[in-house]
Amino acid sequence: MASYDIFISYNWDIKDQVNRLYRQLTGKYNLKVWMDQYEIGSKRLVDELSTAILNSKLFLCCITKKYTESENCKDEIDYAKNLKKNMIVLMFERLVITDIGGIGFIIGPKVRFNCYKDPQMFENCSGEIFESIIKDIKKNLNINENLETNESIASTSKQNLTVLQTKVNYSFLSFVKSLGAQGH
Repeated sequence: MASYDIFISYNWDIKDQVNRLYRQLTGKYNLKVWMDQYEIGSKRLVDELSTAILNSKLFLCCITKKYTESENCKDEIDYAKNLKKNMIVLMFERLVITDIGGIGFIIGPKVRFNCYKDPQMFENCSGEIFESIIKDIKKNLNINENLETNESIASTSKQNLTVLQTKVNYSFLSFVKSLGAQGH
C-alpha cells in the first residue's frame, strides 16, 4: 500500500493550476503527491480516494465555489476531517466562509492561503504567497530546511540557536554557552 506526503483535493475547474502545483511539489521538492489525474487506478473510485487520504500525511484542499458544491470534494474533505489529517487550505476564489456550508465549517478555523490575490502565482510557482504555502507544507511534513552560510535557526523554545558559519566565532560560542549556563 502506497503512502503519500500530500493528497490534493480540488475541483477540475482549476485543474491546470493544480497540475502546475503538482509538478512543483513532485519535481522541485521531491514529494510524493496523490492527485487523481495521475493516481486513479482500476479500483472503485471511493476506495481509491479513501485509501489515498488515509495514507497521506497532509491534505491539501484547493477551494473554489465549484469545490464547495461538489459531492466528491465534500466527501474528501469530510473524510480528511474525520481522520484528523493535517490540512492546508488554498483559497482559489474569494468566498465567504458562512456562505459555503459544511466546507466553511471545516475550513473556518484553518489557516487559509488566499491564492486569488495572486492569480498568476501558479504560472511560474513563485511569489510571497507561494513561498508561504511551501513553507507551511514543509513545516507540516517536518521537512528541515538547509541553512546557508551566516543563516540561523532557533529552536521552538528559543533556548537554542544554530548559526552556519564558514569560521568558528568563539565569542559567539561563549555567548551561547553563557545563555545555557544561565538557564535561558
